[in-house]
Amino acid sequence: MEKQTTVIDNCIKVCRRNTFIFLLCACSGVGSWATKPFFWEGRKLPVDVWLPFNTSEKLIIYYPVYFIITIGPCFASVATGVIDPLIAGLAYNATTQIKILKDNLQYLSEYADEEMLKNRKTSPTEQISIIKNEIIYQKIRQSIDHHDAILNFVKEYEKCFSLVVFSQFAASVFSNTVADAIYMGKWYDYDVKCKKALIILMERSKVPITVTAGKITELSLPTFTT
Repeated sequence: MEKQTTVIDNCIKVCRRNTFIFLLCACSGVGSWATKPFFWEGRKLPVDVWLPFNTSEKLIIYYPVYFIITIGPCFASVATGVIDPLIAGLAYNATTQIKILKDNLQYLSEYADEEMLKNRKTSPTEQISIIKNEIIYQKIRQSIDHHDAILNFVKEYEKCFSLVVFSQFAASVFSNTVADAIYMGKWYDYDVKCKKALIILMERSKVPITVTAGKITELSLPTFTT
């Protein structure tokens, strides 16, 4: 499972990197906006605002007003710098889980052999084959549960962030090639029960894993470029 651990670590690394860059850019932007009055002549505010008194007369008036005006955008920039990468990171997490699911399905036989080596038992050849097929069947069941969890996660993701994603229109494409991963595995060596379970999973995987923007259009490369 070292390969899967690497995939997860890479997902964490990418999410942290994107969060750091986005937050840095947001804070730098609002910081430059908030500090520009200090480079101007006179005591000016970052934005033009009408007040019933003159803020430039006394520092005791200027600084509280300056603080009140700048604190809102500062909080908003920090929130944006955290929430926007979170939305993208959750989508990336879903694609990472699909990669792991595909890896589990493509290398069912190999992972079953690894598990049998960990639990070495001297058994007849026929018994070994039965044990291996049982391990494969259990792994297929786990993959079905994993697939269900991914589908539920994407539904909750869409429910929570559909309108937000629509406002940003950031295309997030979820890979949905589970059937291809099954086909690339050694399914021809499995017993009938395992093959039937894989067929069921392949049929279930035909349901596309997509996110819609504002319940209007699917976010995908074609809709983003047309």
